[in-house]
Amino acid sequence: MSRIANTYGKTWHTWHTDRDKTLPLGIPALMMGFTADGQLDQRLLNERDQRFGVDTKKIRAERADIVTHPVVPGANAWQQGEVIQLKRVAGGGEHAHGETHFAPAEQLKKP
Repeated sequence: MSRIANTYGKTWHTWHTDRDKTLPLGIPALMMGFTADGQLDQRLLNERDQRFGVDTKKIRAERADIVTHPVVPGANAWQQGEVIQLKRVAGGGEHAHGETHFAPAEQLKKP
């Protein structure tokens, strides 16, 4: 845990596992995890703890000795409206290998 405590909870998701069952599909998206109190509805956290049989308060206490460094300026630019995402480009298809059968939300608009 100490190795990832300063990564700001960001990761690239290369497909949407909730709807694309054949992997990988779709354009990668930069995602983030919850990194501070108040970002997650407490009710959802309580439901998660109950469903998985975990105790968030206990886990937090066990990790209290992990040192975190100050956040680097710009690391959370999304909080100021600077959202970085990749964009699909016309003509490339999905790796230019023919028809991809994307869901409507992911299809390119035809010129």
